[in-house]
Amino acid sequence: MAAAACNPGTFHDERREGGVCCFTDHYHSAVGAGETSKAKALSAAISSWKDFVWLEYGLAYTNWSIAHGKSVVCTSTNGWTCTIEARACHHG
Repeated sequence: MAAAACNPGTFHDERREGGVCCFTDHYHSAVGAGETSKAKALSAAISSWKDFVWLEYGLAYTNWSIAHGKSVVCTSTNGWTCTIEARACHHG
């Protein structure tokens, strides 16, 4: 029953993890590039991730702070670039 409550009709399987419902194996990635600081590059990447997830699944899935399986890689060649990846989650 709990698994059914997690899936509000998306194309991906979901499961409850740590009090939220998350895609089981579907990740989204995004990049923030050419920024003057690591913080700005990370913020740009998160904003891009949120925008794409919102477009695909709606506002409920756009909370980066509750996303699971996060990966963040930042480098500082010719400005800062951060590449992020995570499974979207929502309070279900």
